[in-house]
Amino acid sequence: MMHSDDGFWKRKYRSEWKAGAERVSQVLGILRPLYPSLQIEPKDYALSENFIKPSSSHVKHDPDITVTKNGSLLCEIEVSGSFIDLEKDDPIYVLLSKYRKAVERKTKENIDTWFWLVFDNGHYSFDLDFLSLFKDKLETVNFKGFPETYISIPEGLSYSARYFVYWLNDQVRKNTGLGDFM
Repeated sequence: MMHSDDGFWKRKYRSEWKAGAERVSQVLGILRPLYPSLQIEPKDYALSENFIKPSSSHVKHDPDITVTKNGSLLCEIEVSGSFIDLEKDDPIYVLLSKYRKAVERKTKENIDTWFWLVFDNGHYSFDLDFLSLFKDKLETVNFKGFPETYISIPEGLSYSARYFVYWLNDQVRKNTGLGDFM
């Protein structure tokens, strides 16, 4: 369902903007000390605690963080999650439209997008190859008072955020011959 009321999404996501900015800050706080030679930067809007209407400079589902080495893009990171304790049998949800946008970027521009999910009791990271294993395991959930479709990933089959660190180490080695963090 599309809404032409500019304030609709602002009202629906009011509490999400600040929490989203906090999650992006957490991920930056983890990655920057591990990789001082990389440029790990939030997109202009990623740390905003206020609603930003999609525009030509901010497209819906753009990733929150870019990781570059000497001007070469290594990957982008979509940060999501919830400030809850994730229980062992709880599914982890990735918004289907965010996954599809990442697949489109990979297909059209060969950009690697990672999904980093922040919870109170753990961080998880997924690449497109991993998510593709679950792309047909969909659930429609009303987290924000309206239905959205998510990819559902069993917590027990999920990757910890260390998986991204291992992948990024490989990328750094391939691009420079040396890794920042071993």
